[in-house]
Amino acid sequence: MPHIIAILLIRNEDRFLDRVLRNIEGFCDRIIVTDNGSRDRTQEILHHWQQSCPIVECHSIAHPSESHQRIAGFAGTDTWVFGVDGDELYDPHGLARLRNDILAGRYAANWRLVGHTLHCEAFDESTSTATGFMGPPSRTATKLFNFAAIESWQGCAQRLHGGDVKFKQGFSETRHYRTFEHTSWDQSDFRCLHMAFVRRSSLQGQQDTARPNVSESWAGGWRTGLRRITTLISGKTPCSNYKQESYRQGDRTSVDTRPFFTPDRVATPPGGPIQ
Repeated sequence: MPHIIAILLIRNEDRFLDRVLRNIEGFCDRIIVTDNGSRDRTQEILHHWQQSCPIVECHSIAHPSESHQRIAGFAGTDTWVFGVDGDELYDPHGLARLRNDILAGRYAANWRLVGHTLHCEAFDESTSTATGFMGPPSRTATKLFNFAAIESWQGCAQRLHGGDVKFKQGFSETRHYRTFEHTSWDQSDFRCLHMAFVRRSSLQGQQDTARPNVSESWAGGWRTGLRRITTLISGKTPCSNYKQESYRQGDRTSVDTRPFFTPDRVATPPGGPIQ
């Protein structure tokens, strides 16, 4: 029976991290969190989860590439690896149904599942709505890979990005199942509210948007590092040009966020299906 393992790479994610973990807890058999130097309440949240949830393990890392090292050894095993960011909230009940399908082998012939993403620029808790740009046509943010399809995956700068993937016979990079080609947002079991343009940390100012991910912060050499230091000295948060270009495609869309903020926890014993 397949196992589902989440890998998180985070830094300063205290606004949504607890909800992120709560929403994926029932979907995963194991949750590996790698933290690259958080200075807000992220470590406090992680400590609580590691103490209270046996499937959660937390690691402090010095470089994003260490996050890939935590999951590289699952290549060739009957494992699905789920890449999750600290600003990605999944529909927990949708994931429960998706888990049943994965355990039943519905997607075993695929290398990757690609779902719906709403890249949020506004989130209103009082009305339970989020507004942003749908992916597609924007780039989707979902990352769920079938490691049974590969022999190895080496040389990643972080988690599930780049590197050298060696596929088993019958599989290739093109073996994707795109759920958005078969269902609408409202019907999708694999959908994500990506708080890409919403404040993610208590350390950020109210107006800061499109904060770079951990891997972006390490990219670009000394010139990028110097610009980042200058920006931080000025009191501003660096802006991700990649997110501005990739996640603001198409028309603005508003959705109901209540399915992503359910009060109950959708949990299952490790290895068991959710009925």
